[in-house]
Amino acid sequence: NVVAAPSGTPAEIVERLNAAVNKALADPVLADRLKALNMEASEASTPASTKAFIEAEIVKWRAIVELADAKVD
Repeated sequence: NVVAAPSGTPAEIVERLNAAVNKALADPVLADRLKALNMEASEASTPASTKAFIEAEIVKWRAIVELADAKVD
């Protein structure tokens, strides 16, 4: 899972959002709550690492969709 902002969001806003999310996810109380929901937070990320993750997922899933010949209705 990722937190995303609209395209064109100023970099300083993206950085502030990233810092706030990473800070929240480092809170043990939130970590415990996520565990109770059978979820866990990944390691802290950056806008660049999130972009790389999304790009890799697109490559991976594009191949699967093409192999399955899936179509959008």
